Amino acid sequence: MESCEICARLPSASTDHGPESHRTLRPFNVKRSDPPQLNQSALPPEMWAEIFKGLSGCHLLRVRLVCHRWKDIVDSSSALLAKYYVFFLCDIHDEPNDLPPATNAHFEKVDIAAVGSWWPSFCQRLVELELTRCEINVSVLLDMLKQIPNLKCLALSWELCDTKPLVDCPVAVDFTLNKLEKLRLEDVKSAEIFKVFQQLCCTLKSLNITWCCNRDVHHSVEIAKFVNGLQNTLTELTINDIDEVLIEVIKFDRLRLKKLTLSELQPTSQIPGLIVQLCRLHPSLEHLDVLDNQFWFNKTQLNEMGQLLHNLKFLSYCLGSKPEQVDLTFLSNMPKLEILSLDGRTINNKSVLPDCRPNLKELHLEEIFFQDNSFQMCLEKMPNIQAIHIEACSMDSWAHFLKVLGTLKHLRELKLHNMCPKETTSCYFDDLTALKSLILFSCKMSQDLLATLLSRCPSLHKLHMTLVKDALNDDVRRVICWKLPRLIELRVTMYIKVEGVERASRTDIRVVFDSLEQLRSAVTE
Repeated sequence: MESCEICARLPSASTDHGPESHRTLRPFNVKRSDPPQLNQSALPPEMWAEIFKGLSGCHLLRVRLVCHRWKDIVDSSSALLAKYYVFFLCDIHDEPNDLPPATNAHFEKVDIAAVGSWWPSFCQRLVELELTRCEINVSVLLDMLKQIPNLKCLALSWELCDTKPLVDCPVAVDFTLNKLEKLRLEDVKSAEIFKVFQQLCCTLKSLNITWCCNRDVHHSVEIAKFVNGLQNTLTELTINDIDEVLIEVIKFDRLRLKKLTLSELQPTSQIPGLIVQLCRLHPSLEHLDVLDNQFWFNKTQLNEMGQLLHNLKFLSYCLGSKPEQVDLTFLSNMPKLEILSLDGRTINNKSVLPDCRPNLKELHLEEIFFQDNSFQMCLEKMPNIQAIHIEACSMDSWAHFLKVLGTLKHLRELKLHNMCPKETTSCYFDDLTALKSLILFSCKMSQDLLATLLSRCPSLHKLHMTLVKDALNDDVRRVICWKLPRLIELRVTMYIKVEGVERASRTDIRVVFDSLEQLRSAVTE
């Protein structure tokens, strides 16, 4: 999704958002000629809409300016409008002019004292609304929400240091958001907000609540009441640092969760048992995320979870900081597992992945020490893996790792962060024919190995290299220019020592190549 920054007016769709912004790479050395004449009326609107689906959000904003017919085609398609969102970044003192119709709107750090006369017409097609760290009280918020008939997703977050009361007086709610399915409340400070949303929301499917400050039992009670009123529809629940809510949720016999995310829970001995009990009550869970926590399950608890959660497709779990080996055999009892994320929290965590089911599609690993070639042996048993993300994990050598990658014929995405395996003088491995995205961050490898790796990725569409030594070496640049014909997104970020800088012997300079034309020119000079 593209964003169009709007501060009381619509800027040019070609506005540069800095070196980090995505830019479409264009072919070089192409002779320009007059475009062929095309009778627009020969194509029905439905066909134009299909053609426009391949454009980015910013390009669609340009398309709207071409002619009235194209404008009407874009404006009448919800699928096309969903490709961009209107972004308000400053206070609105005047009535905004020429706002494009939108299904998504985002306000960030905006002081909203009242609802403007422009809002009723603009919000009619809104499906998603996000307010981030805005100055707004609940009465004004309700005035905004009341006029959005089709709102499905609402996200609200507050300033961490804001001491103003969110609900400064009793608020009367005389409407409901019948179509609202997803609600995200971040950095909540007052439990009173839940009393308001208990009246607003009756058909929520997804609820995400995070706290940012001290709370008492009253806060947990209000959240539990909120969840209790959503038992018939709620399937996704995300909460943080609220142990008491878990105790209450276990009592809800009509609740049927499919997605549960728990973070920043207190490392008490009862938490793992409560989560296991939740698994007993919700065997239909498909998504379980308990990564961001300081507690750990024992072997018996893990085995029971493996036996209970036969429908689990996503699991994110922290292995702990103890150096002894962690038993992960429970993963073998989850036949539908597609995405697995493990955090060792210490490089000394000597864990061995069990034989995973062949339907595993994504693997995310952080700070795990693999003895000898245990990780490579594990990958050999994941023939359908499509994405691998590895950060600060210890392996024996690049040669063994890359050789196994060459056997993964469905691997489309590879992200390596802070990897320093043992160097190798020669490395032979098959082409990564399906690989579309490669991201390297602070990885230690020789220039020959880097050039070899890139040359083995003929289908690469996206390449990011950050803090990678020799990323701009001549051999590497030649490979990028001449052996990656499908590359459309390139980003190289590195730091170069510069002598003679006033008051400093060196400085950091960020170099970003954003197009193949620029890089190819550097190679041929």
